[in-house]
Amino acid sequence: MSTPTKYDFGMIGLGVMGRSLLLNMGDHGVKGAGFDKDASKGQALEQESTNGNLKGFSDIKEFVASLNTPRAIMMLVPAGKIVDDVIEELLPLIDKGDLIIDGGNTFYTDTNRRFDYLNSKGIHFFGMGVSGGEEGARGFVSAYQVNTGKRVWRFYTIPKRGEKGSETWVGNAMEHGCGATWLTGSYDPQLDVVYWTTGNPCPDYNGDERKGDNLYTSSVVALSLKTGELKWHFQFTPHDTHDWDSEEPLILIDKMWKGTPRKIMLHADRNGFFSIPVGIIRRIAGLPAPARGLPAEWR
Repeated sequence: MSTPTKYDFGMIGLGVMGRSLLLNMGDHGVKGAGFDKDASKGQALEQESTNGNLKGFSDIKEFVASLNTPRAIMMLVPAGKIVDDVIEELLPLIDKGDLIIDGGNTFYTDTNRRFDYLNSKGIHFFGMGVSGGEEGARGFVSAYQVNTGKRVWRFYTIPKRGEKGSETWVGNAMEHGCGATWLTGSYDPQLDVVYWTTGNPCPDYNGDERKGDNLYTSSVVALSLKTGELKWHFQFTPHDTHDWDSEEPLILIDKMWKGTPRKIMLHADRNGFFSIPVGIIRRIAGLPAPARGLPAEWR
């Protein structure tokens, strides 16, 4: 009798996003299981898989049982009550030390509530998105251990009062200053640095409560992958009052510039500028970039 295949990663919700992500992972060698109450979506997943790495399920008990432990399960389902319903359906079937990932556009207070609730049960919870950037959120970038889901570090895009950068917030808005981080950053493996863009400050259209530049909103921050330490930042739109999030992707390239090899960052910001000057920032660990403007030799 053959031993049933075990899978390394589970996906709940096989709509366009869930199916596409799982197919991409399967193409890169990950053995993945997908669950959807619509059995035809699981069948379609298996048919689209080109190497047999993926399996579709319509029975959640069979889906959970198919996963290697500790389990890593991502949900790509509509935000709101359905996320709580899926969590409650999973809880009797999973074990302490397992990881649940919410890949949806969840409001930040719900993410915090679910983290505390599942942590009390010994279950790791990772909310991928930070929603609430119109009013109320405090943006952050977090790093987690892949095998355990344990948080390693967290960098907040809005400083606390008294921390460096807090002097750029004059008024009462800093405690709910937003700077949401709702798109994926970029990574330089040679320097072991991650680069993340941040969203607008809030209130988004009225800056009366937040006079000053409002760091680190509408910016790019360069963070140590190991520690989350801020190495440098560049603010594309100081004191943004037009909802000009700087979430647009960062493109990292290695290229000769004026006869010198440079590590170059390219960014087309929502404020209408394609940031060639920012692109000439040499992404060398420990080399600071000024908050506004660059030295002439970097242009």
